[in-house]
Amino acid sequence: MMQENKPSSSSRRRKETSYKIFVLLLQPSSYTFELIQIMYNPIHTTIGNILHLIPQNATEQKLGNQIHRGFCRPMDGIEITDTTMLASGSRCRKSNCARIHKGEIIIAIPEGYTGLDCVNLAQPILQNHKLVWILSHTKPKKRHRRSSHQSQRSAPGSV
Repeated sequence: MMQENKPSSSSRRRKETSYKIFVLLLQPSSYTFELIQIMYNPIHTTIGNILHLIPQNATEQKLGNQIHRGFCRPMDGIEITDTTMLASGSRCRKSNCARIHKGEIIIAIPEGYTGLDCVNLAQPILQNHKLVWILSHTKPKKRHRRSSHQSQRSAPGSV
């Protein structure tokens, strides 16, 4: 009888040890923005923890030092402002987690602005073709497995 190999909890934790996300920082009054990468451990990181990582990851001092009251997603502007909420990870439950995914872009909301304000300001930036190209080359790519029935050689244009 063969024993099924199940990943142990420690191997699952290793897979989750580091998430890389992108945070768009905006300063509407000076027409300044910066897209930064933030790496964090999804097992215990909260929205507040990610907010605290902004100053050390921003290269524009005025963007890093401004007060951010939370985040929003570029597609809908829904605000994520509960600083005690888990950001992501296997411990997420629908009610207590922001469900931020690896490689996701989120917008930091500056004090005095709404998520909708930020979405409107961010759209031209995030739709810039050069930025889209750069992000498409830095996001993790999914690896496709070959099925055991697929031959080693494929005709040109086939999968």
